[in-house]
Amino acid sequence: MQRDYRPNRQCPPIPAAHAPDGTPSIAPPEVKLVPHSALELGILLDELYALIQERQAKRPEGAYTTYLFTAGLDKILKKVGEEAAETIIAAKNEPRTELAAEMADLLYHLLVLMVARDVTPHDVAEILRSRAGKRRPLPTE
Repeated sequence: MQRDYRPNRQCPPIPAAHAPDGTPSIAPPEVKLVPHSALELGILLDELYALIQERQAKRPEGAYTTYLFTAGLDKILKKVGEEAAETIIAAKNEPRTELAAEMADLLYHLLVLMVARDVTPHDVAEILRSRAGKRRPLPTE
């Protein structure tokens, strides 16, 4: 079958979706533009999460991730706490590059914790999405 690519060609009608009350409705998909850096970080975190899952399953000898999983949840939790504290200190005292390095360490250890406790990036994204733009009570300190 030969296709007709002429610009004046009429397209067949799009079938209508129906709302629960039976009325026709077509909701266009929501399209958002996001900064390249946000996509890059999201993809990188997703790839790192998959690598950590693989390391948990295969436990390659000599890998730091293997060490953490072998040492157990308490060791992973201790490392998350240490990295969080180091991030706080870097935020107060260090140059921006040091803070970024500490944040990277914290994110890595959080991903290890996520894999250990079977929490997916999608789980976290859904919670963040549900909270976005919602007002929350301010602390009374």
